[in-house]
Amino acid sequence: MRVEASILNESNKLVLGLKIRNTSGKPLGGFMAQLKPNYFGLTLEKIPDMTLNNQETRDIKVNITKGGNRDTNVPKPPLVLTVGFKTNIDIFYFNVPCMFHVLLEESGELSAQDFKAYWKQIPDSNELTFDVQNVSDAARNQEGLKAIFRRNNIFMITSRKNSQNQDVMYFTAKSVDQTYFLVEVSLPSLKYPSGCSISCRSQNQALIPLFLQCSQFILNHK
Repeated sequence: MRVEASILNESNKLVLGLKIRNTSGKPLGGFMAQLKPNYFGLTLEKIPDMTLNNQETRDIKVNITKGGNRDTNVPKPPLVLTVGFKTNIDIFYFNVPCMFHVLLEESGELSAQDFKAYWKQIPDSNELTFDVQNVSDAARNQEGLKAIFRRNNIFMITSRKNSQNQDVMYFTAKSVDQTYFLVEVSLPSLKYPSGCSISCRSQNQALIPLFLQCSQFILNHK
């Protein structure tokens, strides 16, 4: 059996995409799958009933929901989720990479007033800064960067020009565990003219590296 898997956010619904090919030499059925307990409490709904004949391939999508058992260990980049996969032949386990922006919710936008209040509540020690050396052409201006981030549930609150003529933009995002991220983006970066600087604050400092990693991915590839 060969399985290709990916975790997707489709219209703000999480799904596990699976491409399953039967190479066992006999019919394959009795499919069951579950996610290993993870920090975000994500779990899988039931796989549709099906049988795959030898050499047959099937593409399916399984909904991912919240409310499963949680692992209290905070994940570090790169984020992966472990899937247990059962068939009438055997039980298999495999890791599926998951970019963090897939786990950001559409309800993560704050008002300017709430943004300021949250910002003041978070200690300076819970802020990390990262320079993206090169951003895509589409992200090298304020409107382009705003649109790219919004498509990934990262919402611009306000912006200003600083004394060094940088565009300084403020964004918010919220992950599926209800953690807020308050983000300051300076464009261009003073260190990298083709890049930007990102500062991120959160009450859960341990998740900030995942947010910074996905921000770099978004700005490099969109």
